[in-house]
Amino acid sequence: MNEGLTQSTIQALANEFHHCGFRYLQICKRNNHYIYAKSLNGHFIAYEVFRHRTLKSKIINARHYPTRAAFPKDEDFGKWAWTYKNLKDAIEKCISKKDQS
Repeated sequence: MNEGLTQSTIQALANEFHHCGFRYLQICKRNNHYIYAKSLNGHFIAYEVFRHRTLKSKIINARHYPTRAAFPKDEDFGKWAWTYKNLKDAIEKCISKKDQS
């Protein structure tokens, strides 16, 4: 985390949101990791596990974006984000990476 920033000054990820037609529901936030269930039209697709990352505040096209937690992009998977078909494997990944940042 950036020096001088506290958890309260960082905009948290939403517990539930929609993106590209998918619904994401936060199942777990623990040890600097998140697990989100991903579904499409009410049908479960996968669990996405990822480490907490912070994006710095910036202005893009005259719109201000605050310092915030980042949701992984496609290119982040395999680096600091992973996809699993079952919750047991997602939890194991979260636990195995808990001490790494």
